Amino acid sequence: MRAFRTIYATKATAALLMVLTMSGCVYHEWVHTAAGQEDYPQLIEHVRSNEELQDQLDKRTETMFREGEHLDNYAEMGVDITAILLEHQGGLEENFLYVRGPGFISFSYYHPHNELLGPNYRTFHVDGPEELFAGGATVSHSLTQAAPGIWVSLATEYTKTGNAYCAQRTAVRLHVRRALADLSTSEAGNLASLIAGTQRVRRNPPNCGVWVSAGDSHWRTMHFTPDGKRLPAADRDEHPAQIVSFAEFGRIVAES
Repeated sequence: MRAFRTIYATKATAALLMVLTMSGCVYHEWVHTAAGQEDYPQLIEHVRSNEELQDQLDKRTETMFREGEHLDNYAEMGVDITAILLEHQGGLEENFLYVRGPGFISFSYYHPHNELLGPNYRTFHVDGPEELFAGGATVSHSLTQAAPGIWVSLATEYTKTGNAYCAQRTAVRLHVRRALADLSTSEAGNLASLIAGTQRVRRNPPNCGVWVSAGDSHWRTMHFTPDGKRLPAADRDEHPAQIVSFAEFGRIVAES
């Protein structure tokens, strides 16, 4: 049985989608300067300190969080995605939500995995409280590929009301097995864009995600304010997700 999905775990619930969507707004002539940084810590700081980029993200955030119609009892819509994961062999520990969209691959999961990518990867702190990566009953995780051998992970603390997952705190890590100097200009630019989006997630307005069926054992997320107003711009960028096993996760990562 297969099933699926996000930019922010359960963002790839409400956090992961925002990352993927907002990272697409970055001005590419600027992000191409990312290739000139000496190493990943310098790249992370380069992204954080650029005022022009932050202004662009401010504008994108305003568009993404433009409110639509109000839906009563929105938290009762859709499905309980963690209950669906638990129905699969291995439960939350052995199953991932997987989405493949134009130019990206992403996984969401509800169990902390140490060294998920293996010992060949170096890990760098990007933003947020590191303790979230230890997991917990109300922490979801996501892993998104920025380029071959380059991944960004998020740990998102959420509250759950009915079927609505509402993002609270988010932490971000970067995982690499390639030197920054080995990345092409476009790869470095894509990575800078993704880092910018993840850093911005922590300052987004409160938002909630509800998983709904997309047919054929796939799911997508609808996005709302905590009081039930739709966020239609976020929904337009949503890609459907399916459930994959731990073994399938390993195969997809190895082939990516």
